[in-house]
Amino acid sequence: MYLSSSKKSGGSILTLAGLICYFLGLILRFDRFLLILGNLLFTAGTCYIAGASTLALFFFKPSKFKGSACCFIGLFLILCNWTIFGTFIQLFGFFYLFRDFLPQLYSSSKYIPGIGPYICNSPSIHEFIGKISGQGKIASV
Repeated sequence: MYLSSSKKSGGSILTLAGLICYFLGLILRFDRFLLILGNLLFTAGTCYIAGASTLALFFFKPSKFKGSACCFIGLFLILCNWTIFGTFIQLFGFFYLFRDFLPQLYSSSKYIPGIGPYICNSPSIHEFIGKISGQGKIASV
């Protein structure tokens, strides 16, 4: 799928604004409005970049059911004014949804100036990423 530069930048800005709002909601003692706004902007940004059907297929994949359920239950709890519990359940769900991407982030970390080679050459970090991503062994970089 070809993405135009305006679609890439628009979706990236929406997604980044969602992450910033969510982070600010956490810092400002679980501010309900910012947490909901962060969820909406993040979802709108990823939907704008990937498309609604691709996003729906990602969330409703059988292997992602635990993470999707936790995200939706967490959002519902935030809407019901149980922000602390909802946020922790939602963060748990985000971890389960996106943990498959940890090995790619780990292998991309070698391009970080200054600390990249130390991260990639550390066997303990390599083993830790393999354990929490659920893949056991990951390819070395």
